Amino acid sequence: MKKLFATGLLLAGIATQASAAFTGSFAPANWFQAPSEGSVNSFTENSLSITSGALGNESFTDVGILFPLTGRITFDWDYSTSDGDGPAFDPFGVTIFDPFFLFTPATDPAGANQQSGSFELFIDGGTIFAFTAWSTDGFGGSATTRISNFNFQRIPEPGTLALLAIALAAAGASRRRRQA
Repeated sequence: MKKLFATGLLLAGIATQASAAFTGSFAPANWFQAPSEGSVNSFTENSLSITSGALGNESFTDVGILFPLTGRITFDWDYSTSDGDGPAFDPFGVTIFDPFFLFTPATDPAGANQQSGSFELFIDGGTIFAFTAWSTDGFGGSATTRISNFNFQRIPEPGTLALLAIALAAAGASRRRRQA
């Protein structure tokens, strides 16, 4: 029975694979970059740095990807703005395109010009996700955000979990019959 339990744990581990950093399916080459009036300063397997625009127009600087699997994203972010009006005019957050865009801010619009935090999001496979530096007015300076400790934890589809449960139950029943 211990071997059966260990096999179940191994299969469950395979079913919930994690990707740490921007590697594998999430390597920088797999992301699209739409810097608009801002810029993508650097993108390595360990971090991403993006800056919002400051050329007098509203603009979105996006770095996105079509998510291949359903799962949970976590990452840390460090934000700094030189905008004299504060972070309300240069928010950082994430955008989901499914089929319309939904921007979710990570920064506090009434907060300090330097902020940091962690972000967690559940996402469905087939959804376009982007890190977004949004300049709402394009005046007063830009904001730069560094994203690090990116992690993706796959959440298996319910059908996968059901098949795993059936296989483990069948293996347990077979083992009991052999012992009888």
